[in-house]
Amino acid sequence: MPSLRRLPALLLTLLLLAQPARATWSILIIDVTTGEVAVGIATCLTGFDLKPNTIVVVPGQGVAAAQSFVGPLSLRELIRNGIRNGSTAQQILQQLAMADSGHQTRQYGIASLVGGEITFTGTGAGAWAGGVTGQIGNLRYTVQGNVLTGAPVVTAAEQAILNTPGSIAEKLMVAMEAAARMGGDGRCSCSASNPTACGAPPPSFTKSAHIGLMVVSRPSDVDLPCTPALGCGAGVYWMDLNVANQNANAPDAVVQLRQRYDTWRAQQVGRADHFQSTVTLSGNRIRANGFDTITGTVTLRDSSGALLGNGLPVTVGLSNRSTVPSATFSAVTPQPNGTYTFTLRGNLDPGTAIVDVAVNDAFGRVGIWPQPTVTIDDLFGSCGVGAIPDGRGGVLPALRVNGSSGVNRRTSVGYAQPFTLSLEAPAGVPPTPPAGLFLLWAHLGVPQPSVELPLGSNFGSLCFTPSPFAIAPTVLIADSFGIGGYAGWGPAPFSVQIPGIPALIDLTLQGAMAIDPQAQFAATNALHLTVTPLPPPVVSTISPSAPTPGQTVTITGSSFQVGLEVAIDNVPVALLTRTPTSATFAMPSGVRCDAQISLRNPGSSAVVRTINATPIVTSMPSTSGPASGGVLFFVSGQNLESATVSFNGVPMTISSRTATSIFGQTPPGTPGPAVVRIQNPNGCQTTRNYTYL
Repeated sequence: MPSLRRLPALLLTLLLLAQPARATWSILIIDVTTGEVAVGIATCLTGFDLKPNTIVVVPGQGVAAAQSFVGPLSLRELIRNGIRNGSTAQQILQQLAMADSGHQTRQYGIASLVGGEITFTGTGAGAWAGGVTGQIGNLRYTVQGNVLTGAPVVTAAEQAILNTPGSIAEKLMVAMEAAARMGGDGRCSCSASNPTACGAPPPSFTKSAHIGLMVVSRPSDVDLPCTPALGCGAGVYWMDLNVANQNANAPDAVVQLRQRYDTWRAQQVGRADHFQSTVTLSGNRIRANGFDTITGTVTLRDSSGALLGNGLPVTVGLSNRSTVPSATFSAVTPQPNGTYTFTLRGNLDPGTAIVDVAVNDAFGRVGIWPQPTVTIDDLFGSCGVGAIPDGRGGVLPALRVNGSSGVNRRTSVGYAQPFTLSLEAPAGVPPTPPAGLFLLWAHLGVPQPSVELPLGSNFGSLCFTPSPFAIAPTVLIADSFGIGGYAGWGPAPFSVQIPGIPALIDLTLQGAMAIDPQAQFAATNALHLTVTPLPPPVVSTISPSAPTPGQTVTITGSSFQVGLEVAIDNVPVALLTRTPTSATFAMPSGVRCDAQISLRNPGSSAVVRTINATPIVTSMPSTSGPASGGVLFFVSGQNLESATVSFNGVPMTISSRTATSIFGQTPPGTPGPAVVRIQNPNGCQTTRNYTYL
C-alpha cells in the first residue's frame, strides 16, 4: 500500500489519467518576413472542439498549441501574454512549468517571430510522443504529437514542410496530410488502448483523426483576447477551417480539411490580397487639434498584383495596437482612377495611430498590411510649449490651473466649479518690473494652426493671434498694464480664485510675459481647459427622516459639489454646511407629509427623495388583546424610525424601533374597539383597528 505521504500524488496521477487527451498532433509554421503564423491540429476525440481548448494565435507575433492533457485557460493566456510581450519561447516554457503542477502531463509547441520556437513533451504524455523544431528560409516550425502511431507521423509532417512549394497555407495542408498518412492518432488508426501496436503507418487503416483544424493568420487580422468560450483563438483570421464536434462515423477530419482548404483556396482567386494591396498616407505626423488632416490612398490588388478597382467595400479605423483612444476618419471615397481615399484627423489625445484598412467581401475580412503609422502630437505642437525660462536652461510651465499645467496640455474643471488660475514668474530673473509683467488671453475652443503669432527667435509663439490685434474669438482676461483685461494684476507670480464657468465650453489659455529688464516678451505654455458637466449628487441617507421645523437635517452621500441646490417641493432651502459627502440645512416649517426633497449640482439633473414620510404599516400581527394592556405589540413596514404608537390616544411604551419595525407593550384601555395611530413627529400618520377584550 502506498504511504499516506504519497497518496496525494497518486490521486493527482489517477485524476490526470482519467482525463482524455485533447489533441494528438499539431504543426506550427511562422514566417518571420511576412508575419504570417499558422497552426494545424488533429485528434481522435469525438464531440469536441479543439479551437477554444488548444490553440493560441497572436496575429503578426506568434502561435502555439497546448495538447496532451490540456490545462486550464490560464496556461494559454500565459503563452499569449509571453508572445505579445516578446518573451523567448524558452522563457514562456519555464513560466508554464512554474505555474502548473501538472506540467509533465502537457505537450506544447510555441513559435514566436521574436522569441523563437520550442517543443515540449512531458513525461506523462501518451506514447508515442515527441516533437521537432526547425527552419527553412524565412520559415520556422514545430511539429509535435502524442498517442501517435510512431515517430514517422512527426517526421513525415516535417518533410512536407521542408519540401512542399508554395504558401504557408499550402505547406500546412500537405504536412497535415503527411502526418495522417502515417496513421496520425493511433487510437483512430490502430488501437484505443495501444496506439503504437500497428506501426507507422499501420498496415491498413481508414481514419487518422475525428476532428481537426487549420488556421493561418496574417498580421492585419483582428486579434482578440482569450475568453472562456472562445479560448485564445478568438480573433478573425485569414484562413480559419475547423472540423469540430464530430462523431466516430464522420469522415476523417484531415480529408474534410482538404476539401475545405480547396474551396477556400479557390475563393482567393481575384480577391484582394493583404500584402499586394497598399495604403499610403500624405504624411505621418499631425497634431491632436481636430484640424490637421492626413489623406490616405488605398489601392487594391489580388495576390498576383492585378489591380481590382474600387468596387469593393472598404473600411478604415484604428488598429487596437494604437495608443490613441480615438481619431476621426472620413468616409472612404472611391476615386476615378480606381483607388479609394479617406482623411484622418487627430482628436484631443496625442499618441500613435495605427491605421487599419480592410476589405470586407463575401468571404470575410482582408486587412491590408503593412498598416501605416501616424504620430499624433499634443494639440498645440511647438507653440504650446512656451518659452518662459526655468533658470536651468529649460522651459517653465508657468501657466497652471489648480496648480497643474495639465496632461498633454489639457485639463478640465467641473461646470460652475471654482478653480485656481496661476502664473509663475520667470526663474533666474531679478523680480523687478518690467520682468514678470504679463498679458493673459482666453481663446474659445482650439485655435487653428494658421493663426499662430511668433514672438521672435527663442521666445516662442502664441497659438492664436490675440485681441486686440485681430478679430478673433479671443478675450484678454488679465494684464499688468491696464490695457483692457477683465482684471488687473501686478507682475507674476500671481494666483486668483475663479468662481467657476457656468457653461459647457472649452478654452485655450495662453499668455505673454516680460522675461528680462529689457521687456522682452516670451510666450507662456498653452493650456486647453474644458468645462465638463457635473454628475448628479448621490444620496445615501437623510437624517432625521421626519425632522421637525428648525431641526438640523443631515444628508450624506457623494458628489455634493460647490453650488449644490436643495429644494423641498420646489422651494429652495438654504444650506448650513456642504462637503463633497454631506450637506446640512434647517428644516423649514409647513412641509407637507411625503414631501419631495431634490438635490441638484450646477447644470446636472436632480436626484429626488422623500422627506417627512408618512409611516407605512405592512404587518400588524396582533389585532386584539386584554384591556389590562402589557402584552407584546409589533408592527412592521416603512418610515417607522421616528414614529410613535398610541391606542385611542394613549401612548404605547416602545422597547425597540427601526425604520422597518416597532416593538412595545400595549397600554391599558377600555374593552371595545380602539384606534392604533402610528405617526411621525410632524403628525403624518396611519391608523389600524384594534380590539380590547
